[in-house]
Amino acid sequence: MKKLLLYLLCAASVSASAQMARNPLLIRAENGNAISQFNLGYCFDRGSCSGIPQNKEEAIKWYTKSAEQGFEKAQNNLALLLLKSDPEKAVYWFKESAEQGNQKAQYNLANSYKKGRGVVKNDSLAVYWYTKAAERGHEESQYILGNSYRKGDGVVQNDYLAAFWYRKAAKRGHLMSMYYMGKAYEKGQGVKKDADAAFKMYRRAARLGESNSQLALGQLYKIGTEKHPADSNAAFVWIRKSAEHGNSSAYGVLGRCYQNAIGVPKNDSLAAYWYAKAENADGGKSVSVSRTGADKWLAAKERRMKNDSLELARIIEKAHGGEASAQYELSKRYKSGAGVLKSDSLAFHWCQKAAEQGNAKAQFALGVCYEKGEGVARDISLSRYWYLKAAEQGNAKAQFNIGNYYRRGDGVPQNDSIAAYWYCKAAEQGNAKAQYNLANRYKKGEGVAKDYSLAFYWYQKAAKQGHEMAQYNLGRCYMEGKGVEKDVEEAKAWISRSAKKGYDKAIEYKKKQGW
Repeated sequence: MKKLLLYLLCAASVSASAQMARNPLLIRAENGNAISQFNLGYCFDRGSCSGIPQNKEEAIKWYTKSAEQGFEKAQNNLALLLLKSDPEKAVYWFKESAEQGNQKAQYNLANSYKKGRGVVKNDSLAVYWYTKAAERGHEESQYILGNSYRKGDGVVQNDYLAAFWYRKAAKRGHLMSMYYMGKAYEKGQGVKKDADAAFKMYRRAARLGESNSQLALGQLYKIGTEKHPADSNAAFVWIRKSAEHGNSSAYGVLGRCYQNAIGVPKNDSLAAYWYAKAENADGGKSVSVSRTGADKWLAAKERRMKNDSLELARIIEKAHGGEASAQYELSKRYKSGAGVLKSDSLAFHWCQKAAEQGNAKAQFALGVCYEKGEGVARDISLSRYWYLKAAEQGNAKAQFNIGNYYRRGDGVPQNDSIAAYWYCKAAEQGNAKAQYNLANRYKKGEGVAKDYSLAFYWYQKAAKQGHEMAQYNLGRCYMEGKGVEKDVEEAKAWISRSAKKGYDKAIEYKKKQGW
């Protein structure tokens, strides 16, 4: 263990100052190269470059040097850092960069004019600079222009121009622009009315998690289009997704699905829950709850400990409220299909939310998702990342898995010492698989000093938990007197237990011994 700690300590002891002094980027920047000055400022700004710590003052210093040489990216980034402390100076640098055609600076300058931040508020100039940025392909500016023309905000209201800019942004993947473009097609605002085009636009955004589009898609599934027939099951799925993503407009619609059995078995308790949630969200504007529905809600609330559907409703509410344990519980329900339609993608969604809040069980489960590609693309590096997060919080299963990665050298340098360290952590918490693997390390002297008595100790711990391979190896320890006094009867008993569980080596050994 001491060797391992020394190894880890040495690995982290490289002198940052020595690295920085020899950094070729710093040398070029000090020699006046504007691009290098910008890149160095960026490194200090983000703290994302090897050997360069995050330091906003140094970032401002190097951005300024580059900006003063006319480098537009540096001018924009400098302005962003100055925005809170010196908004007028920030606007100056935004303008310098914007006039050189930097679309991000044009967008930021437009925001400054829109909000009157560092400059006198001016809607016309805001639209001017949003247009400049939009014409260069800045999707957020395209979306804002779409909103401006749809509402007549700072410009004359124009549905055609609204649709024009929404379409531009939607093509670049802007989710809300997809939604508003879908609405334009559905209602014939600025474009020819086309329910199927609306369906496709909604579906594209809905699949990427945009909750307004999920609701709109669900509503279209209720009635169907020329090319897409009505499908109440699909309608329910998308309406539920929208509600569970926190879209208050979907709450009452989902309540009606439960009340009227639209794509789901009738459930008055859940109907009442979602009606009540809709009322709480906007004072009852989105849905009118009948007196009967309210009464049922109150009755269900009184029976909540006996009613699993209400328990699910509480979990959903707490999960949306940000409670990590509820988010993890909701993830498990989507994983197993307990009370909800089984969904690996939603299981991943809620597991990720809980993991990011530090829930160790969720971090381990998220590691499993990434390792197996469940609800997300398979990614071994992210799997290791989340296993390590959970392992550092004492999750035994994660500790065991991290041990496996280092034992096999799976995406990390093979290291028996680190593997043994994590196996030991998990074994001490009673993880039978880790106990067995740790015993093997002591038996073979892999990552630890060879020690048959400790091998016997850990084989015995795992064997008593029913681990058939540990039972076989424990029997061999007794048979050969390794780590314990030779005892043929004990050897026979443990190897027989392993054989009964179907372990091939135990079965073969019994035959060989004639037992």
